[in-house]
Formats: sequence, C-alpha cells, structure tokens
Amino acid sequence: MHVHQDEDELFYVVQGTYEITCGEQVIEADAGDFAHLPRGIAHRYRNVGDGEGILMNTMTPGGFEKFLEEVDQLPKNAPLDKSKVTEITAG
Repeated sequence: MHVHQDEDELFYVVQGTYEITCGEQVIEADAGDFAHLPRGIAHRYRNVGDGEGILMNTMTPGGFEKFLEEVDQLPKNAPLDKSKVTEITAG
C-alpha cells in the first residue's frame, strides 16, 4: 500500500483482471473498468488474472512524472534501491 498526498490516481484496465484496493474497499476490475483513487488514501493494485495485464494510468494534477524520470535514472543492472526511491520521494 502507498499514499499520494498531492495527486489523485486514475486507472483504466486495458487488458486482464486487477484487484484494486483503496482504503478499506477492494474491487476486482476487468478490461474496460475505470478506478479513481483519491489522494490521501492508501491504495494498491495487482494483476490477479491468468495472463498479462495492461493498465493505463493517469495522475492529476501533473508533476508526478518528475518522480518517474528520477527513478528511471537509477541503475538498471541492480535491484531497485528502496532507500534511493525514498530519497527521491522526499525531494
């Protein structure tokens, strides 16, 4: 579970089946379903289908892409360093 303090997160399921948890609510979302995860509420998502899943994700308002760009600069030949991600998050 994680929380975004400044952004709402929106998911559109393109393919597969996902379990989406937002606070105490857990939903199963299939291709064509849409989920809105408001800022400030702990949430997560995971592919629970038998095959590949594809989600389209939107964050609003803009700005979260800067976090993704910084994480993308971390070494790719090693496991993700969670302490580095935490540093980036703290900004």
